Amino acid sequence: AMFSLSMSMLGVGVGAHVVLTSPAGGEIFEVGQEVSVSWDLNVLHVQIDWDLYFSPDGGATWQLVVASIPNAALSTTWTIAKTTQPTERGRLRIVQDNVEMDYESESFNFTIRAISTEAEIPAGIPVSSELRGTYPNPFSASTTIEYQVDESDQVRISVFDLQGRQVAVLVDTRKPAGMHSTVWSPVFLSPGTYLIRMETGNQFDSRTVQLVR
Repeated sequence: AMFSLSMSMLGVGVGAHVVLTSPAGGEIFEVGQEVSVSWDLNVLHVQIDWDLYFSPDGGATWQLVVASIPNAALSTTWTIAKTTQPTERGRLRIVQDNVEMDYESESFNFTIRAISTEAEIPAGIPVSSELRGTYPNPFSASTTIEYQVDESDQVRISVFDLQGRQVAVLVDTRKPAGMHSTVWSPVFLSPGTYLIRMETGNQFDSRTVQLVR
């Protein structure tokens, strides 16, 4: 492209040309892990390709990590380099590289930690507190959110829109170790992508869901 326009705020707002949907922010990855990256294209342009960038410092600096992704693709994989330093301010940015003006969208902060050296946990005991999945996804009326708790702890599960606004609190109570589920049935929210965020003690996890009407 001849020049690039920073669209970080537009990338998560209404009317965005491109929206990075995963990772959305709040995830925990490990050095060397292969990360699935996906995005939505809302406005077509005369496009050259896609480029994926990584920031280890909350967006202060960026490095190209996957170049020349084909136009038709709306997903790719990114392997976190083993030389990457642990950070709680990691971000990804997808750039729609066009003949004229470029458009982009970036995630909120996520965590990259060193490769775990913990001892193996016996089968049947949750390794960590985390979200296990949402179904159906996309959904129109309600979706069931499954999650696991590794030990009795205070659990909070909240829902945010992609502008970072909290729109619902689904769970905010102490839960015993094991598998649990909760149901989200939004009534007055607009269709779009929402972030489900789970917090337990010093652990957190997040996933995105698509609300359609």
